Amino acid sequence: AKHYMLFMLGHGVVVGNDVFMLDEHASSEQSLTLTDLADLLGEFKHSIELEGSTFDLVSFHSCSVSSLEVAYELRGTAKYMLASQGPAFVGSWPYRQILIRIFNALEDKSLKVDGPQRDPIVRDLMFEIYHSCMRNSADYLLAGYSFQLTLCDLDRVQGLQKQISEL
Repeated sequence: AKHYMLFMLGHGVVVGNDVFMLDEHASSEQSLTLTDLADLLGEFKHSIELEGSTFDLVSFHSCSVSSLEVAYELRGTAKYMLASQGPAFVGSWPYRQILIRIFNALEDKSLKVDGPQRDPIVRDLMFEIYHSCMRNSADYLLAGYSFQLTLCDLDRVQGLQKQISEL
């Protein structure tokens, strides 16, 4: 593959409590820490770059994962991060439609998903995935449930370090 996207579905709260992807039945490590996740994703990105591939999206269908700390720790891994800071309801992400849109983009011969035109096409696809999740979550909002979703360009997070240190 030339492009990779990772969709993670599981329990959140990766910052502070470190109960991300909690498995109480695991023999040693019961959850994944933020630094371990960043290391794993960084190693994955490096290994696929050696083959000429890109890691375009890491997404978390998990509660409480779109914090600035997560984005900062994952900078330099995937190009984009999609995550929720609040509740992430089962059924709120339309995976079938997301996959159909991705496969259609890859089969569309008029799109150049590799080469110099790749970035705008991948960016537009990320926005389509984001908007698809938001549209699919309208029922939760209308029922009075809180829902928030963030799409973040992880390449732009590095510049926040100076501003954050001044807080």
